[in-house]
Parts: sequence; structure tokens; C-alpha cells
Amino acid sequence: MSTNLQENPSVGADIGQITPNQINPQLLLDITKIINPIISQKMPQKRSGFSYTIFVLFACCIQIIRLSPRRTAEIMQEKCKDAQISFQSYETTTFSNGKLRRYFPDQPAFSRCLRKLSKLDLIEDFWNFVLLTHLLILRSLKIVKEDLKLIADYTDTPCKKNMQGPYCFGKKEGKTVHRTLSFSVISGDFHQMIANFKIKKRQDKLPLFHNVHQILVSNGFSKNMLCLTEGFIVKEY
Repeated sequence: MSTNLQENPSVGADIGQITPNQINPQLLLDITKIINPIISQKMPQKRSGFSYTIFVLFACCIQIIRLSPRRTAEIMQEKCKDAQISFQSYETTTFSNGKLRRYFPDQPAFSRCLRKLSKLDLIEDFWNFVLLTHLLILRSLKIVKEDLKLIADYTDTPCKKNMQGPYCFGKKEGKTVHRTLSFSVISGDFHQMIANFKIKKRQDKLPLFHNVHQILVSNGFSKNMLCLTEGFIVKEY
């Protein structure tokens, strides 16, 4: 899987960008109730501080309003403070060193979270949760509808030859690539990426199709068309 897809996954076109004013703490709380059960199945439990669900929301806010992590954190902190909505449970608002507990994560905390998930080999799951959350927020804002067209496509990224590596695919012209299976949806004029999976040699791709389909259906979306690019066997799905 390429570094770009792993650390900064593809997003929709500019139509998917919204202003910070369209993101409010109550909207994020509503989305939290939807995605927390899904995320909890994959991510380890955190004993204190912000949950992984909240960091998914943070990453989604960065992605959807197209601002830096630091600036996004400042905006969301002020919004949550004004609304008196905190995204972590606590008993003490002020620490022993005099610092106030944050309502929303800051950029350093987000960076630490990504480093930990990378070590746990959960970074792909994390970014796929971000993409799902992105889609759910856009639906809440009525930018996308429930009726979707689902697209599956391969992306090949050139890599150094390592035919013993599980992710290194050889091609007829002698080049080697890392292969990513990407899923996206179309709603009207809007095209949104919803999941990326790095593919191993001889990996069964059908469970990935079922997983993406089940997530969409369980969250109230309907699929009226499945578009497959070259390299897929239609009768399998």
C-alpha cells in the first residue's frame, strides 16, 4: 500500500469540502453514536483520555474542511467550549499543573495516536473509519443521499522489486507494484472514496466486498449499482 493512501487517503472532489461553520459539536456527537460500535470492534480500548472514535472524528474534520491539524484542533476546541460539549469523560477540569482539560483533542495528541496505531498495524482500519465518518457527516448535511452507486477499482503503485514480499506484484513489462483495492460511491454529482485496502498475493477479495457492502447497508445506504473495473470477476459478487 502506498504511503499516500496509508497516511492521507483520497477524498472526494471539492464539492465535498464544507466550511467550519457547518461542523458543530452536536452533529459530531450524533455521528459518534453511530460509528463508536463499529470502531470499538477493531480498535483497542483506551483507559483514559480521548477514545479512538474521537480521533477518527478529528481526522475527518481535518479532511472535510481542508485545514491543518493544528488549526482544525483550535476551531473545534472553541466550538466545543462554547457549546459546553466535551468529547471525553472526566471529573476534574483543571490539572495539578494548572492546565485546563481540553474539550477536543489537540494536534500533538492526534500525532501520538497515529504513531501508536501504526505500530499496532491498525492505520488502514483507522483511515477507513475516517472515510466512513466523512460519508456519514456529508449525509447528515444532505450533501449525499442514501441511494448510492458503488465502485471498486484497483490502484497500482510502483515499488522496488521484492518478489518474496507479500504485497509485491510482478507485471508483464517487468515492473513491480503494490496494489490497493479502493471503494468509492457516487451520489448525484458527488464522488467520495469510502475505503482502501492493501492487497496481498492470492488474497481473497470477496470478503472485502461483503464488508463494504454490509457497512453501507447497516448505516442506511442502498446500493443500486456496482461498477467493477478490469480485473474483477462479476459472477463472484
